[in-house]
Amino acid sequence: MREGTRRALAAAVAVAAIAAGGARAPVAARLPGGFAGGTYCDSCPAPVVNTWGIEFRDGQLWTLAQDGTLTRLSATCAPAEVVSVQGFRGFATGLGWDSRRDAFVVADALLDSIEVIDPRGEILHAFVSPGSGPVGVTYDPTRDAYWITDYETHSLYAIDAATGATRTEYPLVNRFRVAGAAYDAAHDAIVYHERILAAAGFTVSCATGAVLDSFPMPFTGINGWQDNALAPDGALWVYNYEYDEIYCLDRALVPTRRTTWGALKLRYR
Repeated sequence: MREGTRRALAAAVAVAAIAAGGARAPVAARLPGGFAGGTYCDSCPAPVVNTWGIEFRDGQLWTLAQDGTLTRLSATCAPAEVVSVQGFRGFATGLGWDSRRDAFVVADALLDSIEVIDPRGEILHAFVSPGSGPVGVTYDPTRDAYWITDYETHSLYAIDAATGATRTEYPLVNRFRVAGAAYDAAHDAIVYHERILAAAGFTVSCATGAVLDSFPMPFTGINGWQDNALAPDGALWVYNYEYDEIYCLDRALVPTRRTTWGALKLRYR
């Protein structure tokens, strides 16, 4: 990552941290119960300061802090397990789960790398990011590939999960601070979103790069919507940095049941 980008990223984090530094208001006071194109179905407070990444591993909701702290949440959103990535030196911005290798995948925007990490926190591999600002990462089991969204190049990349070699690159249609990457197996697509101006989510075909669907998301600030993940029932979960909260969103493309994280955990434990 270029030095100017590092400074800008650090400054953005500092501004967001200051803005969120006071006592947290109730969720209902900050966000509406519904919005055009979807509704909120649940939320969990972030367990660690400066959380950025979220992912489901075997039906369990995990979060990732910028310093490499991994946290598994219980049915009541309380920290149930904490794992520190050993020797982590970067700035973690996105979290994926490699089901074939039983390993976490981390997008590191400071070192411009993609790190593969075992459940104990040991870094197994580190691949050079194909772009210059990796912010979201997800695993595609059909291609054995990691898909990466990049907020500097405004592109979506697929790299080989075994070698790190770049396989595919698609330009993204929007250019307003992209974030998140979740693999939607039902549509063979990647779900990501933009964070500022007309905040919105997009579903992009892995085969062609074409936009299959889009859905609105409320504007919540320049560092609002960050990483995302698809739950086993198809619901989209997105972390919001400004409010330090993880939200479940119903979206138009994949109708989801109105459930809570606690109920979901009981079904998939």
